[in-house]
Amino acid sequence: MREETNIKDNVDIGIPSKNHTPLLKTQKYSVCVLSEEVIDEGNKPFQDETDNMGYLRFCEIAKEKGILLYIANLKNYNQADDSIRNARTWDGEWTHKDISKVDFVYDKFPIARDIDGLKEYITKKYGRVNSLEFEHLCKDKMLSYKVFNEFMSKTFTAMSQDEFHEAIKNIPSEMVVLKPIDGHGGAGIFIGSKGECKNKWENYPGEVMIQEFVDSKEGIPELNFKGIHDLRIVVVNGVACSCFIRKPKSGLISNVSLGGEKINVPLEDIPLGAIELFHKVDKKIENHNPRIYSIDMLRQNNGNWKLIELNSKPGIFRMDMDDEIQNTFLTKLTDVILNILQK
Repeated sequence: MREETNIKDNVDIGIPSKNHTPLLKTQKYSVCVLSEEVIDEGNKPFQDETDNMGYLRFCEIAKEKGILLYIANLKNYNQADDSIRNARTWDGEWTHKDISKVDFVYDKFPIARDIDGLKEYITKKYGRVNSLEFEHLCKDKMLSYKVFNEFMSKTFTAMSQDEFHEAIKNIPSEMVVLKPIDGHGGAGIFIGSKGECKNKWENYPGEVMIQEFVDSKEGIPELNFKGIHDLRIVVVNGVACSCFIRKPKSGLISNVSLGGEKINVPLEDIPLGAIELFHKVDKKIENHNPRIYSIDMLRQNNGNWKLIELNSKPGIFRMDMDDEIQNTFLTKLTDVILNILQK
């Protein structure tokens, strides 16, 4: 997309090597992905066909490396004997079965107080892809702000109506962003004028995040993209595996779960400013290993890049992009799991 100097001439973006863990001819291990989004009806694991296509490819890549991959709902995991009910797998077609045990559990369910005990149990029994500490860092937006504040817009939290109004007053932009302290998928986000936001306190019981609005309507000129956006880079152990622009369906919120559009960006075309921000952020968390996450950022109208947030559970879905991009992320993820199993 860009006509001038390729960014790889300026900075190492960590494009994945093709030297992966060698393929195995037979299945040596069984692994189950636990998610709250898996449905119990029918043979397919998900309602959304793009999710089914993504996990189908995950099953195929895992099988090539000696792993029999299952997908099941979190509620079907029995902690008493480690059995898993109604687990799905792909072997030319979707099938389901009850399994008595697995060698590893890859948890894709969110952090929440009522299931933290289960996460700790799974960690002790199987190990983890991402540490609980890293998951909390990504999930807790104010904890993220404390660590990465130099890369983010001005942010406050409020636990009372007085604190809420005081924070709004201290936001430098006329537009303000309100977020639940531990929300995900764009749920609960409100963007409006200071006047509009003052009346929203009751929508956020407990604690709310108040953030400066960063205008990105000028888009990303390096990618010939115009308009409101954010840019997501999916990362495995410091290596960028895929990248796409998220464009809002309408309004100012770009989350795909709210109808936003994904536009693939080849790794070699990621703007230099975005790559530099990615490396600065990753440097601060390089002590977490393994680390699989996505980083969301946007380009301000003045050309500077701002960090929005990190997500410790990048989606596994079939995107409208080159198969090689999807395969790169899933292969790197499978290698991480295999390395844990082989220790």
